[in-house]
Amino acid sequence: MKLLGVSSAEAIVAQARTEKIFGRVNVVIDAQRNEFYLATYEISADGWREIAPLKILSRAEVSIAGGSG
Repeated sequence: MKLLGVSSAEAIVAQARTEKIFGRVNVVIDAQRNEFYLATYEISADGWREIAPLKILSRAEVSIAGGSG
């Protein structure tokens, strides 16, 4: 049996693409303890590419990075 590792962020991006959510997308995943994982992708009908790699941020940093002030 062969195995393939897929990150949670990649799984979310794949689902977004399936649902025809295109353009620049920030993926935010709860990391517990008031911290979050954040990565940015560019999604198109042809696939996706990572714009900013996954990093861990505080709630305030995610709000600033996401542009919601």
